Amino acid sequence: MKSIGLILSLIVGILCAQVFAEDTTSLKYDISALQSAMGRVLKRLDDRDTQINSLKDDVERLTLLLADQDATISEQNSRIQHLEGIIRSKSDENHNTSDAISGQGHVLSSGSAGKSAPARKAAYYNAYNRMRREYMGSPVAFLATLANSITHAGALQPIAFDRVVTNVGGAYNVHLGSFVAPVSGIYVFSTTLLSYPGHTTHFRFVKNNQAVSHLYLKTSPGQYETVSQTVVLQLNKGDDVTIRNEDPDEALHGDNYSTFAGFLIWETENTPAIVG
Repeated sequence: MKSIGLILSLIVGILCAQVFAEDTTSLKYDISALQSAMGRVLKRLDDRDTQINSLKDDVERLTLLLADQDATISEQNSRIQHLEGIIRSKSDENHNTSDAISGQGHVLSSGSAGKSAPARKAAYYNAYNRMRREYMGSPVAFLATLANSITHAGALQPIAFDRVVTNVGGAYNVHLGSFVAPVSGIYVFSTTLLSYPGHTTHFRFVKNNQAVSHLYLKTSPGQYETVSQTVVLQLNKGDDVTIRNEDPDEALHGDNYSTFAGFLIWETENTPAIVG
């Protein structure tokens, strides 16, 4: 009987050991599964931190870009105020000229007694309109922006600013990106260009296929930069002005960040080109 009891005790011990071993194996498996799940969660958290840091960098770049745009707008506003002062000065001169022409009209009337009344009236209005055109000029002004980005601009390719905001006088050609002077006069042109990250690009103001001035942009990867320039040109009727890319296979950012604008200050008589 003692032998049977001992055998039973051994059997029970063996069964308990097997159960304990199975529980231990299951516990190890559960721990391994939890560790794997924790690893995946930590990796997702690391990826999320990386995305957040990238978004912070983008926000900082955009903040700097907006600050540059504000500075450019402030500079352009100052220039516009200066030009408005010039226009007001010319307007005052026009009033004085009108008074002088009125006096000339009396002289014409007294000195042309032998002429008919319609002839004297025509002579007066011809003189008045000639002086008015010279001092007041025709209304010419335009503003165009680059809505669609350019990613593969060719060397010496004109930049066609494809969104026309203002085109008083119809002198800007949206398809060619060129301004053709409808009258001879003194004009002001300005441009603001936004480059792509990691590009070194050159642009130029061009009058009748001749470079007037140059613009330069150099950016690091992940960085945007702008450049602005204003020029004052004396144009004859039919002269054209464009913004051109100088280097092959270059890019220019759209989304209405890049602009081309100009307007007539005052009209002049046609002046032949000076040679030499």
